[in-house]
Amino acid sequence: MQEDIEQLKKITTFAIGMVGFVGHISKGENLYKRIRNAKNARDIFENIFQSTSSTNEARMYAACGLKKTSPASFRGAVKNLKQTNETVSVFRADILNKEKISDVLASIENAGCNDGSIAR
Repeated sequence: MQEDIEQLKKITTFAIGMVGFVGHISKGENLYKRIRNAKNARDIFENIFQSTSSTNEARMYAACGLKKTSPASFRGAVKNLKQTNETVSVFRADILNKEKISDVLASIENAGCNDGSIAR
């Protein structure tokens, strides 16, 4: 599990659902799903979200995990990050874009991450 956590912290694209020309689940999503099934998933996602060594893309997966495991923790964790003008790399279908963190977090807040796609 620790290896999955460390790999997720370094992920450089955020994608939920089938992506790429041939359609596959991204490495980041597979890591996210394995961590989500851990008994202490909420604590792991909080750690990833708060870690200075996590990429912003990793924080988006952590936000997904917090939204699923503890909506109250999600609201508290994302409050400050919503104020930033930073962007994340988001892979939708076969298109990679830079999107504002605040927009991605709003999508996660409104629709979650477990329906096979990220809402726009």
